Amino acid sequence: MQAQALTLSIGTVETGDSNVIPDSPDMCDNDIQNDQNDVECDDERATLDHLIANLKHDVDENKKSTKAIKESNCNIEARVNLSAKLFLSCENY
Repeated sequence: MQAQALTLSIGTVETGDSNVIPDSPDMCDNDIQNDQNDVECDDERATLDHLIANLKHDVDENKKSTKAIKESNCNIEARVNLSAKLFLSCENY
């Protein structure tokens, strides 16, 4: 097998008159718009961070409530079982 050389031809691109003038008012407007977009993005990030923190807090609170409910249910079940045993033992007399 023979190695083949690949050559690329890179030409120069000539630019003619452009519609954009570097220090035009339009460029300043774009900078202002970009700054406003940055501020809006920062606000959105802060809002999302706050929402995520609240959601995590709510999840933690729900876990605590669920645990407490399960413990209560176990206590109630134990009392019902004890009551049933006492009732059955009283019936035998």
